[in-house]
Amino acid sequence: MTELTKRRTSEQPLKRRLFGYMMFLVAILLLALVLGLFFIGRFGSVREETYEKLDIQMQVFAKEITGHYDNLSYHAIQLSEEMTQLLEEYFEKNGETLDRLTDSADGIQAVQDAMFDPLRQRLLQAECSGAFVLLNSTINSSIPDAQLSRSGLYLQPCNFQRSDADVLFYRGIADVGERHGAMAHRKWQQEFRTDEFPDYAAIMDSAALPLETAYRISDLITLPGTSGLSVGITNGYYFAPKYDLTVSDLRSGLLRFSADPVSHVGVMREISFYEGDPGFVLCTMIPKADYDRDLAGSFLQLALLLLLLAFFAVTCSLFFSKRFLKPILDGLEQLKNRSDSPVEGTRIPEIDDLFRFLEAQDKAHEDAISRMERDAAQQHAKMQAEYEAAQAEINRLAYERDKEIDPDDYRLFLEGMQNFTPAESKVFQYYLAGKSSKEILELMSIKDSTLRYHNRNIYQKLGVNSLKQMIRYGALVRQKENQERGDA
Repeated sequence: MTELTKRRTSEQPLKRRLFGYMMFLVAILLLALVLGLFFIGRFGSVREETYEKLDIQMQVFAKEITGHYDNLSYHAIQLSEEMTQLLEEYFEKNGETLDRLTDSADGIQAVQDAMFDPLRQRLLQAECSGAFVLLNSTINSSIPDAQLSRSGLYLQPCNFQRSDADVLFYRGIADVGERHGAMAHRKWQQEFRTDEFPDYAAIMDSAALPLETAYRISDLITLPGTSGLSVGITNGYYFAPKYDLTVSDLRSGLLRFSADPVSHVGVMREISFYEGDPGFVLCTMIPKADYDRDLAGSFLQLALLLLLLAFFAVTCSLFFSKRFLKPILDGLEQLKNRSDSPVEGTRIPEIDDLFRFLEAQDKAHEDAISRMERDAAQQHAKMQAEYEAAQAEINRLAYERDKEIDPDDYRLFLEGMQNFTPAESKVFQYYLAGKSSKEILELMSIKDSTLRYHNRNIYQKLGVNSLKQMIRYGALVRQKENQERGDA
């Protein structure tokens, strides 16, 4: 062992260096996290972002739809007032009434001629998909189901590029449409069928003034004999699903709209268009596949961020291991492989202090071992002398005892030992070892009667009368055997 010379060093303590390294590691990881979040743009969750976008779109749609239906309601009211005034003027001028128009083809044709241009003008102004006026009269009341047939006009904007007509003619007298330059649709019919209008009777019964509070928006219907969808007067602004949707919660305000085989994610709000409106539901949705793709992209970006953090953590750990742990490990390796050569410093005060402390401990340990070796040698010599004296005393006592024992009895004892059964031999050895009868019963797991049987046989074979005599002879036999082994 060598003595490590004490020396002062300007190196920082281990605790302070470790604290500095850990603070630097935390700063690096925080910087990596902030940069990752900044570049990936994941400060907000996909659910929250999706809800915010859909909610903003919902507000825009609600405002636009409400304004759109307000505009349609305005034009519908204006059309009703215009048609009412036109009919009143026509009836007053011609001395007619609405009831007297039934079965009057000429009267109905004249009324439709008067209504056509105002209806077309209002249709084009309202920018809707169609407009119609229905009269409570019919051209021929004698035909079957005549009470369900009603005359009137139904026009739609014409979008055919090859036609000069600006409107399509769905309902009304054919000559009226031809005179006004309207293009007859292939599904044209002369009159409406009221039984094909949902809730027609209820609508007629609830009609009242003023129109500003009495108008209503009907359910989504297909006008009889056409393929167009109509809700009151509408331009098909919104899309109504062709299947029933099941709504469930997706958290963060989002809802899932499910139907076989499609599924959407969106938000829902009730809106009202007029006084007494039972309320309509407006939904803004995106395909769930797009939402799932955004979620998967978010998870992938998060995984990449975690991998980036893991890379920085591993890199920093390797760097700190080299800068901080390696000197400690080198010092420990020197400690394990110490020899007579001087131990080099580790530049870590705590490790160098440990070397100096261990050096002092080694020296103190060597001095203690030297003292113990000297004391042990002296004690051994003393014990050896005491042992030799005791052995001499034992030999003397054995010689004296040998002279007291009858040689014939001793020879009989030796012969009897040769005739023991295995069980008797084991019992005999237990007695010589100082075991009591109770202990022998437990060791051999036998009954008391069995032990008494073995004892009687042993006494007979050895020629002894008591346990004390048997143990005395047995001790003498063992003593002589030990002497013979010692002489050999």
